[in-house]
Amino acid sequence: MEEVICENCGSKNLAEVNGIATCQSCGTKYPNISLGKIGMDEELKAEEIRRLVELNKEYPNIGHEPTTGILNDEEILKYTPKSHAAKKIYLKRANTFFEKFRLQLAAIVGALVLYYMVSWVIPGAALFLGVDSMLFVLIFLLWAVFVPILIVYIVVSLELR
Repeated sequence: MEEVICENCGSKNLAEVNGIATCQSCGTKYPNISLGKIGMDEELKAEEIRRLVELNKEYPNIGHEPTTGILNDEEILKYTPKSHAAKKIYLKRANTFFEKFRLQLAAIVGALVLYYMVSWVIPGAALFLGVDSMLFVLIFLLWAVFVPILIVYIVVSLELR
């Protein structure tokens, strides 16, 4: 295996970040060098897999995040199935609205609970301020029916970032 040394700091710690060889010590980028062609890519991948396996043994209930740009989608799903990166992959692969809804159910429930906690303040304020009863019913229906549907649609439509 050919050894690559950073020209700026002399470090041998180079990794491929977003497809570009980058020095991990000083951040210098080397777009003309492909670490996969000289065998460093497999070495970094093995180190990353070892790190994730050790972390999963110590803390099995936590989704440990993989280092960006080293593992492919299948490896992320295999070694860090509870991570945010894995959730993004699951969501990207979801084909229907209902699959996305199921994957984001916790976020939807959280948003709706927070929404309904706040929603009792607005009708209460409307009654306190003496708003006409028909207008109050219209405001409450709009607030209690239309907005939650909009929240569910927005949460499901947006992909996890």
